[in-house]
Amino acid sequence: MRRPSSQSWVWKAAEIFNSLSYQKILGYSPEEFQESSEFEQIHPEDRGGVKNAAKEARRTGTRTILEYRFRHKNGDWMVLESVASVMRNENGEPEKLVIVNRDITEHKRCRGIVARGIKFLVLGGGSASRVRRR
Repeated sequence: MRRPSSQSWVWKAAEIFNSLSYQKILGYSPEEFQESSEFEQIHPEDRGGVKNAAKEARRTGTRTILEYRFRHKNGDWMVLESVASVMRNENGEPEKLVIVNRDITEHKRCRGIVARGIKFLVLGGGSASRVRRR
């Protein structure tokens, strides 16, 4: 299994910096990210949760962890885990939102395979010796 990849971006007022690793992991160049909405590639069903998590992190300064689907440039949906942390200025006001993302698509896929295998063994009343190898 490959190691999860990660990338990060920093929010400061209207300023957004996208790490160069975005292109390697997600297929988009920094210019393509600048030309699109920050939520455009997030799955429509996940956008509200992502917006709320970012808003809450900025408001409370509490570290937030969130999983959501993100569209790769090739059209495939990936699963990202984002950890958002707020950096405050000397007055304690939120100044920057630093978000570190990891591609956990393969991890989620493997967890699903394991869960289905366990369900088969439990519900099927079988044992590991009854599982066929392909």
